[in-house]
Amino acid sequence: MEKEASETPQTPSQNDKPKPKRGGSKPILKVSGIGRVENPAKATLFAPIAPINQKNYYTDYLKRDDQIVFYRELNERLAREKEKDKEKEAEREREKEEGVEPAEEEPIGARTIVLHPGSRNLRIGTASMAYPKTVPNVIAHRVDTPPSQDESQNGYADEEEEDGFEQSRKVVQDDLITRMRFYKRRILPSSSNMATNFNARTVPEEIPDHNDPYRVEWTDVSDGGKRYYTGTQAVHIPPNSSPKYTLKWPIQNGCLNEYDYESPQQVLGDISLILVDALEEQLSITFRQYRDYNVVLLVPDLYDRSYLINMVSLILGMGFANVCVLQEAMGATFGAGISTACIIDIGAQKTSICCVEEGMVVPDSRVLIRYGGDDITRALARLLKRSEFPYRELDISRQYDWELVEDLKKRYGTTNDADVAVQLYNFYQRAPGQRTRKYQFKTFDEVMVAPLGLFYPQLFENNVKSKPVALKMSKRYSLFPRSVDIYENRPNDPISDAQINVHMGTIATNGESYFETVQQQFKEEQDLQQSQTEENSDKKDGTTEPPKELERDAAQHRAYAQLDQTQSPSIGLDHAIIESVTQAAKKSAAHHTTQNFYDSLMVVGGSGKFSAFSHLLTDRIMMFRNAAEQRPDADDEREIQVMPIPREMDPEIISWKGGSVYAKLKIVNENWVSKKEWDLLGARCLQYKVLFLF
Repeated sequence: MEKEASETPQTPSQNDKPKPKRGGSKPILKVSGIGRVENPAKATLFAPIAPINQKNYYTDYLKRDDQIVFYRELNERLAREKEKDKEKEAEREREKEEGVEPAEEEPIGARTIVLHPGSRNLRIGTASMAYPKTVPNVIAHRVDTPPSQDESQNGYADEEEEDGFEQSRKVVQDDLITRMRFYKRRILPSSSNMATNFNARTVPEEIPDHNDPYRVEWTDVSDGGKRYYTGTQAVHIPPNSSPKYTLKWPIQNGCLNEYDYESPQQVLGDISLILVDALEEQLSITFRQYRDYNVVLLVPDLYDRSYLINMVSLILGMGFANVCVLQEAMGATFGAGISTACIIDIGAQKTSICCVEEGMVVPDSRVLIRYGGDDITRALARLLKRSEFPYRELDISRQYDWELVEDLKKRYGTTNDADVAVQLYNFYQRAPGQRTRKYQFKTFDEVMVAPLGLFYPQLFENNVKSKPVALKMSKRYSLFPRSVDIYENRPNDPISDAQINVHMGTIATNGESYFETVQQQFKEEQDLQQSQTEENSDKKDGTTEPPKELERDAAQHRAYAQLDQTQSPSIGLDHAIIESVTQAAKKSAAHHTTQNFYDSLMVVGGSGKFSAFSHLLTDRIMMFRNAAEQRPDADDEREIQVMPIPREMDPEIISWKGGSVYAKLKIVNENWVSKKEWDLLGARCLQYKVLFLF
């Protein structure tokens, strides 16, 4: 029975039933070796990042000071200085307990050098000094074959330009006669002939050297001389010396001189040689002490980025600890102790106008015109030669004759109507190897016609300046290429609406604005492009207009790209001031009107120190102000004031003085650029370190 029971087949359960095959493909794939196998290995050794919640997330990247290398360096430096102060204080306490007399402390700013390089002079000094040391910004190199004398420096124009100069002179003289008649000034018809006849008969008087208290100490190079001379020694080298020397001015018209040099290294090398000699001779600072000093560098308001970058790189490369950059207009306001003003800086080879609002420069108010005191000197020399100047051998291509005319301009140049008459003057002519000669001469209107060239620049253009400056400007950017934005591949030099209008001649006094015209054209093109996009996409509701700031920035760069930077704008000083003030009022962040800036005009620089210049300037601005502001009622004249320079302060050094004041403020600690930071990021660190938009 047991056997039968075991042989009886059992009915299979539901779980024991074989599973039907599905398609029959899996076994075939596995057998063939191409079946799918799960791989337990991870795709990467890094932990996967969970996706961010787009509705609610927050980041503090570059929002804290400790995430920016410059601020970390600043905090570390301030901490080190604080520790040093504690140690010094503890040392003083110990000395007091021991009865030792404490050492005299250095005045504030004694370790900071304020540097203001100009086209003619270099002003340098420590921030603790009341006044800077002024040295000629020139270097004389010894040469085997001296270059031929040409018009590149101070020479006269050729004969072809005589007619143009005469026409310009007549225009200025007619304006002067009209002005004098308006103020009831009497003019004798034969005044010019009286001065000419007297000068033609003048005989010089020789003066022995022992009777000349202001005799010049000429540089002696008879023993072979040095390889180069700088500053005063350079300009006092006799022109016929043996060996021969040639003068070079590394800064011209407010930028690096690219005409007289063959490589960038030569330009920067000459600047460094002038600085080294000036520091050692004027301030007794040797090369080994540079690492203990900081430098405050003053630069033009409308600067070239290449000039600024190369100057900062040069100063740090010389071994100074830190450098800080300050604009000249801001330095002028610091030096005068004011916060809002229109700064008119008339230098030797450039005139800069800029409005400062609450201590900050208004970018679109900056105007740079490439004429100044040197052009007045050239015009005065030609006018004196016209009136039979008794010193017949006058040739301002020679340095000592140039200095003679400069002295005559400073002593007798005027913009006061009462001084326009036949006047008797005298001067001393000094030349190497000759006795001093005393001359008497008479002038009539030459002493005022030359300064009036600031308002009639055609007097300078038809003068000796035209051809040499045109040649110099044509070589611009040949050694130092224009700075270019690495992202947009376009020039990124600072741009000003006022400068664009001045370049194109569409100024406020003419009721035009070239920049606004370009901006309107750009907006029309954008509207046309947008309308075409809407028609093609049929999604009018989804289109968005570009931001106004981006639209204006693009239009401004388009207008700037159409300017010829090798040409110097021709515009009178009065028109340039009105244009600068007009643009400043439009872009004022504090809602200042033009009247706020007209109430605080300030003339600085060494070439605007003529008698009654402020009165002449206000008169000419009031003549054209109504047209600029489109006010037909001429009787509604509001007052224009030229602020006086602070007492016992020379307008030439007011910007330098502002740099010394700025060097003593606490804010300067945040603006120092060190060699380490410059090597790390280069010019990009200036975006964090300067008080203007770089």
